[in-house]
Amino acid sequence: MKSQKRSVRTVLSGYLAAFLLAAIAILWLVQTVFLQSFYEKTKYSQAKQVGVMAAQNFHEVFIAADFSNRGFAVSMRNAAKENEATVAVCDEFGFIYATFGDFQFDNIISLLRPHQLYQIYALAANSGGEYTEALTTRFERESPDTILAAKIIPGSDRDFMLLVSTDIVAMTSVKKTLRAQLLVVSCLLLAIAFAMAALLSTKITSPLAQMAQMSSKLAMGEYSVSFSPGEYKESEDLAASLNYAAMKMSEVETLRRDLVANVSHDLRTPLTMIRGYAELMRDLPGEDTTENLQSIIDETSRLSSLVDSLLGYSRLQAGAQDIDVSPFDLVALARLAVSRFAPYLEGSRFEMEFKASQESIIALGDEAKIGQVVYNFIDNAIKHSNGPNRAVVDIYTEEGRAKVSVSDFGIGIPESAIGEIWERYYAVRDGHIQKDAGTGLGLSIAKSILEAHKSNYGVLSKLGEGSVFFFDLELDG
Repeated sequence: MKSQKRSVRTVLSGYLAAFLLAAIAILWLVQTVFLQSFYEKTKYSQAKQVGVMAAQNFHEVFIAADFSNRGFAVSMRNAAKENEATVAVCDEFGFIYATFGDFQFDNIISLLRPHQLYQIYALAANSGGEYTEALTTRFERESPDTILAAKIIPGSDRDFMLLVSTDIVAMTSVKKTLRAQLLVVSCLLLAIAFAMAALLSTKITSPLAQMAQMSSKLAMGEYSVSFSPGEYKESEDLAASLNYAAMKMSEVETLRRDLVANVSHDLRTPLTMIRGYAELMRDLPGEDTTENLQSIIDETSRLSSLVDSLLGYSRLQAGAQDIDVSPFDLVALARLAVSRFAPYLEGSRFEMEFKASQESIIALGDEAKIGQVVYNFIDNAIKHSNGPNRAVVDIYTEEGRAKVSVSDFGIGIPESAIGEIWERYYAVRDGHIQKDAGTGLGLSIAKSILEAHKSNYGVLSKLGEGSVFFFDLELDG
């Protein structure tokens, strides 16, 4: 059973919901589960930072033991206020020189006796000059409620200890408030996520749905359809590709119709001739002459050649014909191809010139198929000649390759059509070729054969002056 595909809206809603749930889960962990530990770490850092600031900025105050210094006093009072702390300066014997902040009777520093201050001093001295401890001072509290930080700062004749105490507030009520807020915020965010998913999916899928509808019309042969680009680059690229495909399909359909018309014309003419000669020979005594029989044979050969062209192209496109590469005389092959046109040109004023740089040029390739290419090039030159009825076949070697060129002095090819003439069924329009242009398969067959030989091929043309079709092959040895 074929599984049902999910819609863009469903997928987008799922992704947004998953993202928001993950974000909300992180917020719940940070602001409720780990809130107390983050708060305590912050308090630890603040308490220690007061001592570090005093040691760095007021070293001379401790050297002179001048704790009534105005700058020092103001700075300590501000630090105590900002960190909700109490600050005291004492020596190792527990004598307090100055205090800053809310120095109440129940403050931990005010409750410490000189011998206890001496013990804290010793702990700081044994810990590299700093000591921090979390204390529980209230019987109703099960967790620490006070942080005590000590830092030893050298003086001139004695060392001093900067002592900082700050309360740790229980976060139970704060956690309850945050949980209630997060619950409301989570519901709002999920509602917003689904609304955004609906809006975004509509904006994304609307052009896709339109393209699907237009594609159905395109599949039914309505090539005039136009695909709207939408608001996004991806949909714009897709629309451009589909519009280009529609244009090319329209062109192929037009070329297919032309092919049918051309093939019908090419088939009708020889069939009419064969029927005419056959009826003549049947109805009139003495008309079964050799000439009439030869005409029937020639027209039959023309039909056979047309069918072979169609079948040959189909086989080449399907890869059903292998290329049999072997050495052969390219000059002899081209000369034979030219000679095949002699009966058709006899009595006309068309001049066919053959040129070869050597008597024999041995190339590597499929002799029969290369002969077909040369034949098609010559046939193309004859059909498209205009004015000087002349064509030149030139065989030569250059840069270690055997080269063939077929030149005509006729109508030429428009620059816009040069890239298209190798395509199947293509025929230059607008009066630039003769009416008996044929099926449009000759150059396409030549292209398939030459690409199978990895040949360099092409055409040079100037409108009104003629064209030169060329290709090359690997030399033997």
